[in-house]
Amino acid sequence: MIWLFLSLLALLIFAGIKYVLFIKNRDYLHIWKKDFYRSYTDPRKQIIAHGLLASSGHNTQPWKFVFKDDKNAFDMFIDRSHLTSEVDPDRRQLLISQGTFIKNMGIASEVLGYELEISYDINDEWNIYQRLATITIKKTNSKRNKLYDYLFNPDTHRGLYKAMTLSDEEKKRIKALAISYDLEMMIIEEAEDVKYIGNLALEGAFIEARNQDVMNETCRLFKNNETSKKINPYGFSLEGQGLPAFMIWFIQILMRFFPSFNHPDQTKKAFLNGTHQAISHTHTYIMIKSNELDPKSLIKVGMLYQELILNLHDLGLVIQPLSQGIEVYDDMKPVYEKIHKAYGNDQHILMLARLGYPEKPFNHSMRFKPEQVIKEVSS
Repeated sequence: MIWLFLSLLALLIFAGIKYVLFIKNRDYLHIWKKDFYRSYTDPRKQIIAHGLLASSGHNTQPWKFVFKDDKNAFDMFIDRSHLTSEVDPDRRQLLISQGTFIKNMGIASEVLGYELEISYDINDEWNIYQRLATITIKKTNSKRNKLYDYLFNPDTHRGLYKAMTLSDEEKKRIKALAISYDLEMMIIEEAEDVKYIGNLALEGAFIEARNQDVMNETCRLFKNNETSKKINPYGFSLEGQGLPAFMIWFIQILMRFFPSFNHPDQTKKAFLNGTHQAISHTHTYIMIKSNELDPKSLIKVGMLYQELILNLHDLGLVIQPLSQGIEVYDDMKPVYEKIHKAYGNDQHILMLARLGYPEKPFNHSMRFKPEQVIKEVSS
């Protein structure tokens, strides 16, 4: 009996040590610390560290940068290795994700005391294989920006929302954000509309789950162990599902020894259950609409969406994008047409999201560090 007790004790001690190391070594989350940028002396890296906290389609973080000899400038490119070609064949989400980064970068540079000049390379012949922009920084006086502190909040909240609606003042503030971008934001709270959009989102989720190519792409984005998260900290992981750290650690052990836990059928089931639960606890939707689909317009949509996220945090609200229904691949066309017929008004619906007051806080999702997305070369 004593040997059994000692064996169990040793196992518990070993498990405890492994868990402590798991918590300590999750360096793909360290970037969320407010003083993390101080790890770098190069102001370009400090600014990029803030940009990397931005939201991106499927958390792909499709950003990369080239540093040349000029210490006050860097080039911005799209990371084509992070394309999601099945669900984003026309690259809308990809370009919107460039705008979210640029917005975060602009807010951070103000607070750090730098002025940004962004020179876009986009013209009629531009494509995603070419440089997106050259960014030049110039030292200036630091400015206060009340949105800065919210850069460090989780960008997406997939949890449950309270049965509360927005005040008139909150709706007015939110809608006003779109004016300077020449875009439109539509807030939807009527019960009949909320139910209709929720049903369309569920229909889109079922379409996505039945499309094997889409599900294979989703599975490729899922990181189910610490090694994959440290090497390629983009896409999906258990951190993004709102689970406590101990559960993440335990489930990853199960997936390691029982691969069936990570079977595509399990992925489909979890995806559909999560979507249904989220929709059933949603009381407000928001859309961002544009008259244009050119690259610069899509980047503006991303900038507005990121500014929306930060303003919602200031109001105590959170948001989760629902890409199903506004994606443009063939299988999703029926849902795409229904939602545009009901709410498009001859415009393109480029973002659809649920928003509300969270029932509880949510986890941060994994992120790259600056050195993982920067290439330094000599001219």
